[in-house]
Amino acid sequence: MVSYYNNWINELNKYSKILVNEEMFMLRFEAIESEIKKVEEYSNPQNFDIIYQLINNLKDIKSEKISILAGGGIDSNLLILLSNKIYKKDNIKIYSIETKDNSQDIKELIKLSRKLKIKHYIFTLKENDVKESLDYFYKRYHRYPRDEAYPAIFKIVKEVSESQENIIFIDGQYADTYTFSNPQNIYQLIWRRLPNLNFHKLKFMRKSSKFISLIIGLFTNNIEFLLYFCQIQDTKIIRKSLTNLLSRTTLDFEVIFQIVFKECLLFYREEDKYRVPSKIISPFKDENLFIHSCNNLNIYRSIFKKKKPIYKYIKNNFKEFKIKSYERSFKFKSYLKNINIQN
Repeated sequence: MVSYYNNWINELNKYSKILVNEEMFMLRFEAIESEIKKVEEYSNPQNFDIIYQLINNLKDIKSEKISILAGGGIDSNLLILLSNKIYKKDNIKIYSIETKDNSQDIKELIKLSRKLKIKHYIFTLKENDVKESLDYFYKRYHRYPRDEAYPAIFKIVKEVSESQENIIFIDGQYADTYTFSNPQNIYQLIWRRLPNLNFHKLKFMRKSSKFISLIIGLFTNNIEFLLYFCQIQDTKIIRKSLTNLLSRTTLDFEVIFQIVFKECLLFYREEDKYRVPSKIISPFKDENLFIHSCNNLNIYRSIFKKKKPIYKYIKNNFKEFKIKSYERSFKFKSYLKNINIQN
């Protein structure tokens, strides 16, 4: 089992640079083109509202009871507040994994669950949990999970599913990408304000610190930006495909980037989180929401405050709850340092 663990860590380190190889990219290229066509042909409705869409998505879940995977960020907090308006309190449960990175967010989440009088269960991750999750994944898919948060998700889902039947979990996954709120989107906003110097330093960039990577990344061209931030292998075939793709559309580059990011990196990485014993649904994973966002970038564009419509809704409708407009990312590899994996 230790070999599983060591191999997985090596895989994660490799994925941090290149996750989508040429074969993987070409398998998703048709999906990328299809998504671009949908955005180009989209008839923009005047009354579209992200909160209304999320409420409908929650109502469409065929279950009287709901279990929310929450880390204390604005996405899961919003789902908690909306679920509290739709479901009976006794039918809502919140589940979290506490780590060093999100301990402050969990404290705020505890306050929220107490005010709403919703049951909140907090788990911690141990050595055996990591081993069991990797064993489960590897035996079924003959590879290792590409997302570092997989053991944490697996831990909650497995333990809860053992005591409850036909349970459905929901989480805030995909919210960042579907609302153009990833760090990469902020980099692009900064990038637009700087000259496009067309530097070709990605080889150095992949070996440098995050700070140096960012500085160099701000001055690279569109193709380099796509390859680096979508963690795509740099090959002649991929460069040619991306160049042709960009030349055939009048869509904003930020939209093209988001589509490639969604259809490649999210497809191959984030989807692994859902390969667990029970069903997980994200109300944010809504094609209409994504395409509407692609056609209405100004709704979300902001260097200093992400997800403006969500933050505004919470501020206006739940003034008694102090909910932040940002969240800390789950840094599982740093958390692993506190887990002693032995033979």
